[in-house]
Amino acid sequence: MVEAIDYRLSPTPYRRHGTPVTEVVERLGEQIGECAGELMERVDGVDDYFFASTVVSAQLTDGSGYDRQFRGRIGSRARRSPSAIVYAYGCAGWGHVVRYVLRKAQDRPRRLLLQIVDVDIHGFECWLAVGSVRSGFAVTSLLLTVHAGNADPVLALGHAAPQHVAVKLGLSIRRMAEAWPRVAVCTPFLPAEIGKLFEKTFDTRQALDNWYDELGHCFGADPWIAIAREVASGKRRPRYIVASMASSGYTAVASVETVPAIACTSGWIA
Repeated sequence: MVEAIDYRLSPTPYRRHGTPVTEVVERLGEQIGECAGELMERVDGVDDYFFASTVVSAQLTDGSGYDRQFRGRIGSRARRSPSAIVYAYGCAGWGHVVRYVLRKAQDRPRRLLLQIVDVDIHGFECWLAVGSVRSGFAVTSLLLTVHAGNADPVLALGHAAPQHVAVKLGLSIRRMAEAWPRVAVCTPFLPAEIGKLFEKTFDTRQALDNWYDELGHCFGADPWIAIAREVASGKRRPRYIVASMASSGYTAVASVETVPAIACTSGWIA
């Protein structure tokens, strides 16, 4: 169940020319921690705190000085650090975090703070566009309540050869939509010619707007940003299907409820 979504778009490049990496790491850690802290203040407590990413720097995950500095700055603002940074699954990483928490939630629901952080601290040109797809960068924070024991399908993770991943995503969306008919579908923000590859497999009349032209492809955050934008426009729905795919072949599709008083906020980090 989705309680809150907050997304903060990042300027490109995030790192100003000549700024030392150590300063960039501190600034980003503080900004991520502030976003996390704001959502934590909305509730009595958070059971699990994870962080998923596609473009995260290896220097922030390798146990080095930058890694410790980064987690320390997050903790200084959020009063706790993420248990893990998940990046092996690319844009589908959020789904693997949810699966892990689902397994832990056998005895009682668990409140999960999940941040999807795709900000390039180095300014690598390879992340500005992946192939023909223009990138967007953001820190997206989700406050979720995870319930176990539901017999209905709510999460589907998969993998295909990279050249077939779009079709795999479409088939996963179709199966989820069959289990949850007439539910809005939130797909990745992608150019129309790529979207056609998976849109052939489900009823696109149920799809939310594709914000690619305005925002670019914001990696695993795309479907969550789509929900936040619809809610902000006053059109909240009780349930959505969210879908992501990674260029490495991983897919994640979930059916998620929203609370009536869902909080959706947005802004910029700088």
